[in-house]
Amino acid sequence: MSEHESEHFQLHMLVHAKFREAFGEPISSLGGGEQWSIETFSTRSPIHVLVNGCPSGPSVWVFDPTHPVREKAASHVMIAREAELTAIIENIRARVAWSRERDANSKLPVSEQKNLDSPDAADVPRPGPYNQDSPRPR
Repeated sequence: MSEHESEHFQLHMLVHAKFREAFGEPISSLGGGEQWSIETFSTRSPIHVLVNGCPSGPSVWVFDPTHPVREKAASHVMIAREAELTAIIENIRARVAWSRERDANSKLPVSEQKNLDSPDAADVPRPGPYNQDSPRPR
């Protein structure tokens, strides 16, 4: 095994280990890929995360049916360096937290609900690239 192949293999192993540490055991493992379904306590489907590999490196797919912008409900990122892992995992955790907050908010009386899609709700983590600078869904 060449040095490049060894580094590539080590990165794959690290990615899988960090995702298991962050989200527990996957619900499915097949052919080097692992899948997690993270409950959001929402009436919608859970957020699905798939970690798999390809010749250029490990990749992460996130399928988030709770995302307010339909076109951004599925995302994919290739991992080139260990340093990227923390941000990717925190992004997924922010998606879960935002979805849980949105679900809890919907159970409040209308007069007490926050507008979670407004800039006034800055304390709510934004999932993925959707943030205060992005256009708001209509």
